[in-house]
Amino acid sequence: MYWLEPMAENRIVILGDSLAMPRIMDGIRFEDTYAYHLAKEFEPDFTLYNRAKRANTFAKQAVEWTLNDDFICYNPKIVIIHLGIVDCAPRLFSELQNKVIEMMPAPIRKPIITFFSKRRLFFTRLFKKVYVDKKCFEAGIRSILTHIDSSKQKTIIVGIAPTNTVNANRSYGFEANIMDYNNILKNVAATKENTIFLDVRDQINPDIHLLPDGIHLTKEGHLIISKMIINHLNNSLKLTAMTK
Repeated sequence: MYWLEPMAENRIVILGDSLAMPRIMDGIRFEDTYAYHLAKEFEPDFTLYNRAKRANTFAKQAVEWTLNDDFICYNPKIVIIHLGIVDCAPRLFSELQNKVIEMMPAPIRKPIITFFSKRRLFFTRLFKKVYVDKKCFEAGIRSILTHIDSSKQKTIIVGIAPTNTVNANRSYGFEANIMDYNNILKNVAATKENTIFLDVRDQINPDIHLLPDGIHLTKEGHLIISKMIINHLNNSLKLTAMTK
């Protein structure tokens, strides 16, 4: 891009979960991630800081000290928020229950996990557990957005991609959860100036653009996300430059 003078203080920050990170065990290198593609596209005008963390949720990201470490101290011009799948995925156990089970000896832990896993559809239908319920999910995104100065900072909220058929059949209500949580993101984004919701559902084909786990992005999936963000930012920043 050539329509902005290079400025060292121009920063992009990604607040995300493992979808924005490399996944070496699945052949997704750092150079394959959409974060890398964005960094290459906008250098030297912008410096990108990828603050994504595995198993991150809106509830965790909204904690004051976490926001300070990941966002406030960078004072970025652009914020990309890519969270939600960890929040809304149907679970057999709550986070607290998982911690308790992990502390159990293997001879006790493994049969418990095996028993519930074999009956995952039944138990996820009977006990509708998620890590972050809808009320806390909305509170988390609103809390994060209150720290963003919409007059100076642009926010892109990347929507939750659809999961694959295997996951949808194994975990009751998975797709419905994704749609409900996406609607929350979309509705909240609409209330905040200079904030957009990037709907990826029509662009991401779970059978092509997601790894076999039905959650994480393939190389092609990362490319699609990067192109969507780049196209939006190029159009947005050009318009900003023209109106100055």
